[in-house]
Amino acid sequence: MKNTVISLNLTDIDGIEFEYFEWNNSNNTGTNFIVVYDSESGDFIKTATVEYGENGQNRVELESPVAISLMSSQNLHMFSNQLGGGVQFLEGSTAITFFKQEFVTGNETGTGELFESGTATLYCYENCPKAGMTSSDLDTYDGPYLTDSTDVGSPITYTISNSGANTLELMISTDAVAYPTDSENSSNNQHPWGVRSGGMVTDTSSLSATTDVYDSEIVTVFYEFETGPNSWNRQAALIDSSGDIVSFDKPLEFTYRHEDANDRTGSAGNYDGQTVMLNYGGLGDLWGIPSLTDTERGYFTPAFNIADAVVVGSDDEYVVKALEIEQKMERTDGQCTSLVLNDPAVPVPTTVNGTLNNEAVPTVTDAPRYIAGESTTE
Repeated sequence: MKNTVISLNLTDIDGIEFEYFEWNNSNNTGTNFIVVYDSESGDFIKTATVEYGENGQNRVELESPVAISLMSSQNLHMFSNQLGGGVQFLEGSTAITFFKQEFVTGNETGTGELFESGTATLYCYENCPKAGMTSSDLDTYDGPYLTDSTDVGSPITYTISNSGANTLELMISTDAVAYPTDSENSSNNQHPWGVRSGGMVTDTSSLSATTDVYDSEIVTVFYEFETGPNSWNRQAALIDSSGDIVSFDKPLEFTYRHEDANDRTGSAGNYDGQTVMLNYGGLGDLWGIPSLTDTERGYFTPAFNIADAVVVGSDDEYVVKALEIEQKMERTDGQCTSLVLNDPAVPVPTTVNGTLNNEAVPTVTDAPRYIAGESTTE
C-alpha cells in the first residue's frame, strides 16, 4: 500500500475517537482501547476498552480515564474509521498524521512512480517482516518480524517488482515474505488477522533518525506490506495475454471537513468542524461518513448527511448529490387508541377502464452516450 501523508493539527481533532492497541508482554495479551485527545492536558486519553464480536462492538467505559505516557520522539500508532485507517502521533508534534492510502497494482510505471525502473527497493526500520516465515513465528507478537534497526544507515532492504516470477511479492534477496501456508486455517496464534510491515521508504537520504520515517515534514510518501490468511490480506490481479497486469481506475480518496453549512439539516452537531476521509468508487458508491448504531431499529445510520451541491475533492472538482433519501418515522406511543377503522368512503375499484398504449418499442441502433454518468464518446 502506498501512503501519502496528510497532517491534521491537534487543535482540529476534538471529538474524534481513535482506537489504540496495547500489548502486555508479561502475559502475552493485548487490549484495544478507545482514545481521545485532551486539549487541556495535551495527552491522548484512554477512555474505554473495546472488543468486536458477532454482534459488533462491545465497549466498556473505564471508571477513570488514563493518559498514554509517551517518551520524547516516541510514535503513537492508532486507528480511526473517521480518518480512513492508521493514524500516528509523534510525541512533541503539533499535529497527527494519517494517510491517503492506495493499493499498489503494478501499473505505477510513470516518472517518479514506484515501478519506473521495473523493480523498486524499499527500506524498513520497524516491524520489518521476515522472509521464510514459519507457523511457530506466529506464536508471539514479535515472531514474524526481524529485529528493528536503530541505525538510520543500516535499514532492512527489500525489493518488489511488477513483473517476473515474484510479481508484487516483497523479497529479501531471493526469498519472499509470505504468511506460512500451514497456519492459514489456524486462529491459535497471535496473528490470525495477518502480518503488516512498518513504514518503508524508497530513499533514506533525507533521514537523520529511524523515526523520521513517521515525520510528515521529512517523509510525505511511504509504503506498507501486508500478508495473511484472509482475503483482505492479499491482492488479486488480472493478467493479460502479454503477461502485464490489467489496470483499473482506483477509487477516489480525499479529506472532507464537515460544517453546519454543508449539512442536509443545517446543523452538523458534534461533527461541525471535524475532518473525515471520504472514498468514491463510482455512481452511488460514496463511503467514509461515520456511522451510528440505531439500537431501537437494529441497524446503522450515518452520523451526518451532506447537503446537495456541496463541493468536495482535493481540488474542489466534485459535487455531492443524494441519489436516495430515507425518512424515518419516529415512534409516538398512545396516539392511536382513539382511531376507528371504517369501510372505505367509496367502493374499492374492481375494473380498469382505458386504452393500453401498445405502440411498437423503438429500435436502438447506437451505443448509449452515457453510462452511470460517464461519457462513452470521450
